[in-house]
Amino acid sequence: WIGHGLGSIRYAVSFVSTPQTNTALTDQNAAHNIFLQWFVQAGWPGMIGLIALILFTIFWTVSQRHDLRLKISIISAIIMVVIHGLFDFGLEIPSVLYLLAFFVGSASSKPLRNPS
Repeated sequence: WIGHGLGSIRYAVSFVSTPQTNTALTDQNAAHNIFLQWFVQAGWPGMIGLIALILFTIFWTVSQRHDLRLKISIISAIIMVVIHGLFDFGLEIPSVLYLLAFFVGSASSKPLRNPS
């Protein structure tokens, strides 16, 4: 229930796929689902932590005193990455991770002016 350890998806996949049967899956070192990957690597604590981090970021964004358009953009980006993560390993690609980090960083910054 505590997972195989971070970065061990290749080991966990080796039980069901070999390079001879599925080279594409074994060479990626990532599952096509971020939640499944976190569950395999970190178990229930990692899964609960990942979901808590996502929910905290969304609620934090809503609570900030930013312009409504910025809030909608940030929350949309987070939701897009999460939905995409159900079917692909987007967070394993640095450009997707950096773009998400930029949006989350924008949510935690102080607004430049009063949004009233």
